[in-house]
Amino acid sequence: MNLRSLLSKSMLRHLRLLELLYENHYGLPTETLMKELKCSLPVLLNDIRLINAEQDIAQIDKYKGLYQLKIHKSAPIRRLYAEFLHRSSEFQIFEALLYEHHDNITELAGALYLSVSNTQRYLKKIQVLLKEIGIELKHRPLRLEGKERSIRQLYYRYFSEKNYQIEIKLPGLTKNQQDSLVDYVKAFLVKNNFPQKHIFVHRLVYNLYISLWRMKNQHYFPSIQLQNKFLELPTGTKVIRCQHTVMQTFAISYEENWCKDSLWLLYSDSLIFSLEQLDFVRKNNVRAEAHFAIHQQLVYQLNAIFTRPLTQAEQLRLICTLQNFSFLYATAGTCVNILRLDKKDFVLQMSKIYPLGIAKIKQLVIEITKEHNFYFEKDFIIAYVYWLITFIPNWMERITLSYQKVKILLLSSLSPTLENYLAVQITQKIYGNFEILQGNYEKNFMNELEQYDLILTTDDLAFSDELPVLHIDSYLSAQHILLIQEKVSELTEKMFVDEIAS
Repeated sequence: MNLRSLLSKSMLRHLRLLELLYENHYGLPTETLMKELKCSLPVLLNDIRLINAEQDIAQIDKYKGLYQLKIHKSAPIRRLYAEFLHRSSEFQIFEALLYEHHDNITELAGALYLSVSNTQRYLKKIQVLLKEIGIELKHRPLRLEGKERSIRQLYYRYFSEKNYQIEIKLPGLTKNQQDSLVDYVKAFLVKNNFPQKHIFVHRLVYNLYISLWRMKNQHYFPSIQLQNKFLELPTGTKVIRCQHTVMQTFAISYEENWCKDSLWLLYSDSLIFSLEQLDFVRKNNVRAEAHFAIHQQLVYQLNAIFTRPLTQAEQLRLICTLQNFSFLYATAGTCVNILRLDKKDFVLQMSKIYPLGIAKIKQLVIEITKEHNFYFEKDFIIAYVYWLITFIPNWMERITLSYQKVKILLLSSLSPTLENYLAVQITQKIYGNFEILQGNYEKNFMNELEQYDLILTTDDLAFSDELPVLHIDSYLSAQHILLIQEKVSELTEKMFVDEIAS
């Protein structure tokens, strides 16, 4: 599930409009947008006007009958999602629930400059949605209660999307206070010989901040789940500075038990930073060992469909990645997102370009989830596919598809050097089991076209409707790469199915 439904109907429609135009670089016609958004023409035109008035990094223009999204070159798509979170009254209320500064709806409404009736309505939306994942809205003060792991992870996802920059920004803290928390986390990583990657620091600092607020308001992580003895706490001046900040800001004496609570991700074995740590966790955490065995089976089956298997070290790192993604969640629980559906979008685009390969990997994941009754929800399956293919960037070159090669004929009146350059570009940028033959009209290739599976030509030639032909330019554009890849994938899949049938 995701928290998109917390947005108002108009904001949700605006978000979807921006996504549709971002996904379709060349633009979409009015009729398609009206159908996808389920709205009338006046509503669509008004939405475009409002978006253009509100956005300073993106504008929607109409060119040759198609609406196109123009985004400032220096602005990532993540910024658009962040702006929706900043503008949404519902998400402003959601963030306020972390701090628990307000006893009742009237106080909360006054602090956020909202009407009491609207605030009450927004709280009801939040209450209904979060109840689906076992989180309850309580009063006096207004707060969230339930599974502590889920609440803290949910707020981490929220802050990650809202503060999309590399720079860490912790609301309500001075720069010195924030720096003391960052320095403490870095000292912790050094003490335990963990890599000081930015993503590790980012995740631990935000979770530390969220945990301190939860602890300040008497919400603690179950101590029985914080039994990891592999980890060591740092000492020295950075620790003293952090303790001072925690006492000053959160009124907590930052002793060992509170340190473990605030670093619950590591002390509950939910985050693995090294293979040594993984080995220790496997020996001392029954649930983690069970997860490892299932992930090991998945990776073993993935290796079986590869022409070049992963090494033992690569397999361990991949299993570690899968553990870090999944261990936070109950095996029969729900995978929660905020607004961004980046994993789903990524897998969807990959499935358009490499349909057979993605289908094979997805089927492996589905079989594992069914066999072990393990993270079988659709969003979990998509996320598993995402982690598998992003961990192995050249997965499409490793996977076994068809033993028969797709025969491609390149016909052009280009100079020999330019035609050869074009053929090399196709070979380098298109994935699949294929071979390219460069032809010219003097060798009677026109009389032997039926023996080729695909014909690529830069010229305006008339071909039989039965022949698979793509007209391309002398320079291989992004659009032509996509068209060729889709066609090669389609032909490869057909050959693979025919091989199985025979």
